[in-house]
Order: sequence, then C-alpha cells, then structure tokens
Amino acid sequence: METSTWIWIVVVIIVVLVIVGVLMAVGRKRRSMLAEQRADEDREKAGELRAHAQAADLDAREKQASAARLAADADQAAVEAERLRVQAEHQRSAAAGDAARSRATYEEAATVDPDVDTPERAGRNADVGPAGVTSSSPAAEPVHDFGAAGEQVPAAGDNAAAVQEDRHGRRKEGL
Repeated sequence: METSTWIWIVVVIIVVLVIVGVLMAVGRKRRSMLAEQRADEDREKAGELRAHAQAADLDAREKQASAARLAADADQAAVEAERLRVQAEHQRSAAAGDAARSRATYEEAATVDPDVDTPERAGRNADVGPAGVTSSSPAAEPVHDFGAAGEQVPAAGDNAAAVQEDRHGRRKEGL
C-alpha cells in the first residue's frame, strides 16, 4: 500500500472519530436538555402539589376553627340554658311563695271576716248575715278565694262546685 492510501485511511478514521465525537456531544447535550426539561416539569408538578397541599391544609385549619367556634357556641348556649334554668327555678319558687302568702292572706281574711262560716263560728250568727241575708241561702256563701284565671271561687259548702288542683297548683272546676 502506498502512502497516499495510508493517509486516506487515517483521514477517514479521523473524520469518523470527529463525527462520532460530534454525535456523542450532541447526544449528551440533548440528554442533558431532556433531563433538565424533565426536572423543570417535575419542579412545576411539585409546586402544583405543594399549592394543593397548602390549600387543603388551609381548608382543614378553617374547618377546625369553625368546629372550635361551634363548640364554643354550644358551650355558651349550655351555660345560658343553665342560667335560664336557674332563673326559672328562682321565679317558680318566688311564685310559689307569693301564692302561699296570698293563700295565707285569704285564710286570714276568712278568719277575720264575720260573714264567713268557720268551724269556730258554726253555731253563732247562723241565721243572720249582712243586710238580713241568711247563711242558708246561696247568696250568703262567702267568696274568699280566687282561681287561676282570677275568677272568684266560692268557699266550700253545699252549693260549691267541686274544685281540683292540677300539678302546677292551678285550680280547676269540674265533676
């Protein structure tokens, strides 16, 4: 072989090596660009996932705060209900005391009133009442108590209606 053939062989080998080197460099650059692009896409996706996680975390915190507010409102309502229950019991006991005092006053008035027949006065003044009314007539029955609605209830006697008290202490006429 001649020298020129050897030179052409070396030139071809160098050209092939240069082409292989260029192709390898371009491939490496392309692979690094693809890897960089994938990394950018992954970063973007991670950012979106973080944003969704932050939104879900914020929503969870808002729900917890709302639940805490509702629990506080429920506790406050329970305290208010207990306060109202105590106030109602106080008013109920005050009303019972007032009713007892009123009954005692009516009973005292009945004992003081000469027109009311009491066991002590059963035999005295049986025939003569105010303005000549006899105690045996229906008009002579004294009225000394008031019912629940403020109507007058006659004292117990032959013509008195049957009176019952319900569980609240209110009088009911019946039977």
